[in-house]
Amino acid sequence: MKNTIYILLPILIFGCSQPPIENDATNGVFVSGKIENSKSDFAIFRAGKGDSKIADTAYLDSAGYFSTLIEITEEGFGYFYHGNERSSMFFVPGDSITLTIDTKEFDETIAYEGSGAAVNNYLAKKYLIKEEMQLTHEELYSLDLLPFLAKLDSSKEALTNNLNKYRSEKPNASQYLIATEASEILYGWAYKKLNYPNTHISYIGRDSIDLGEDYDNYLAELSLDDSTLFKTTRSYYAFLSEYFEIETNKAIKFDSNLRGEIGRLKAKLKIAKVLFETQDIINDFLYKAMKKHIQYEGTANLEETLGEFKNTITNEEYKTKIAELYDQWKYLGEGSEAPAFSYPTIEGDTVNLQDFKGKYIYIDVWATWCGPCRRELPYLEKLQEEYAGKNIVFISVSIDKDQNVWEQMVAEKEMKGVQLIATTGWKAAICDAYAINSIPRFLLIDREGKIISARAERPSGKIGEVLGSLEDISG
Repeated sequence: MKNTIYILLPILIFGCSQPPIENDATNGVFVSGKIENSKSDFAIFRAGKGDSKIADTAYLDSAGYFSTLIEITEEGFGYFYHGNERSSMFFVPGDSITLTIDTKEFDETIAYEGSGAAVNNYLAKKYLIKEEMQLTHEELYSLDLLPFLAKLDSSKEALTNNLNKYRSEKPNASQYLIATEASEILYGWAYKKLNYPNTHISYIGRDSIDLGEDYDNYLAELSLDDSTLFKTTRSYYAFLSEYFEIETNKAIKFDSNLRGEIGRLKAKLKIAKVLFETQDIINDFLYKAMKKHIQYEGTANLEETLGEFKNTITNEEYKTKIAELYDQWKYLGEGSEAPAFSYPTIEGDTVNLQDFKGKYIYIDVWATWCGPCRRELPYLEKLQEEYAGKNIVFISVSIDKDQNVWEQMVAEKEMKGVQLIATTGWKAAICDAYAINSIPRFLLIDREGKIISARAERPSGKIGEVLGSLEDISG
């Protein structure tokens, strides 16, 4: 028996260990290196775009060394992740990159060597520049106009100088990278400048600000309808989205027929066709506007505007998704039968929605890991105390996958009402039935089991007024 164990041991060790990866970058990008003071036993590299996105996991040995082959066929941006930190990278098929880092000073120590070193050291330096010059959102937008512009311009200049330095050192650098980085710098600057007037006013509490006649002149030098930038440059997408919102608000301000939520949707349909010729941009913005409206406002009085939406966009996938969402929410309108559900309590008893017919029902769909959900708990407790003994029941349905964590919080917080759990998370039947894709979500059901609101007011909002207006809620 001892001989058998002795013979098999080397085989078992070989079978369970990770074999070394051959340094062959012909099929992609070979990345190796060392992570000092590692936060976990692996690092993740993400690369590619669209349907060709990949995520590659590299496991560290006991000394922090790793190696992996990222199998890509096209150059492009990606990310390196370790612990809760990440860093941008640029991958070119055929490159061999060595990465070293000390997690105690993640951004300051990350360094690259090898054939892909120059571009990735440029990206690391860019992040350091942004970090060193960064103010908080409030600090930046609370600045008076001239200091704000000076800060914005100095940041843009530093980032541009860093890019120009890299370009001069690497005259054969990827033109795709150079063009994308230049656009990111320009439209990142433009996005902040576009945001300044309204955001500054909100922070300092004024009604208006004098920007001077020349403030908006920079817009004439920018492309406002570029489909390539729209798909490849995040800051351009953010800038154009904000520009679209601002122009929509202007249209609403001067046309009373465009006020209200349906009016806002009509304004977006109108403005999109005025601002943009590129159909991909129109498709994207209008799809997201219609999706948001249905999810937050429902389908009431939407038929005419929905018809115009279908006639305006050309993306068939978007049309199908909106049609499916519309059909789902059509059955969640006021007066519709509330979809049934049943879930267990801490004690293991199964509770059904129908068990409470004859009472009003206020439902909180939440999770222990959800910060906004937890912030509502004190308000919910106060609401329950106010309506104790009245003709309403309060149900909380957690979508935590870890039942122990849920039970612990319910006990620690001494949470009242009917506490239920759906341990399948976002795949829970209640999420599907009520089109829930974000939490907290509150539902209000009447005494006949019909929906009053599938997106009811939060406990911290005006739900008290809504409940107070319900017939015979006092019992």
